[in-house]
Amino acid sequence: MTEHLILIWIRMGSIIFISVCVIFTLFFCVKRYVVGKKVTGDIVLKLKKPQDVVVKKLAAYGILIFMVSFRHSNNNLKYLIFVSFGAIIVCAVFDFLPQRLCENGILVRTGFIQWEMIKKVDDVTKMGTKVEVILKKQRYGSNRIVLYCLPGMSETVSTYISQKIQK
Repeated sequence: MTEHLILIWIRMGSIIFISVCVIFTLFFCVKRYVVGKKVTGDIVLKLKKPQDVVVKKLAAYGILIFMVSFRHSNNNLKYLIFVSFGAIIVCAVFDFLPQRLCENGILVRTGFIQWEMIKKVDDVTKMGTKVEVILKKQRYGSNRIVLYCLPGMSETVSTYISQKIQK
């Protein structure tokens, strides 16, 4: 009887812990990406990812889900598998949201970057559908932000950012 009660308490504790983790993750991701219009200003341009990048990312997320789905050998792991699926889906959703050039900066999945935070834009001619923005300070371990855009738009995006950071 006591083993059964302990098992119930462990399951309830793990469910509560997992729920708190999921809520915290969602709140953290949403808080970084959803920024008020007072801060960002009007949206000038939405940058959509090129088709080859989308296919590569979809394949990577598909492989992750495939790998996680084979971890169901133990019944006690079903909560962990459920949370893993949820985490992968949340990451995928925020990874596929469009990057936005706004009046006051750039909105990417890691948050809002003001024009004052940008040091320079890398040379676009060798990158094709990518524009690399170099920040003055590191952000989440890197001082580079990669903006993906459709073919032929990289020059326009680079010029717009360069004009905004020179003001």
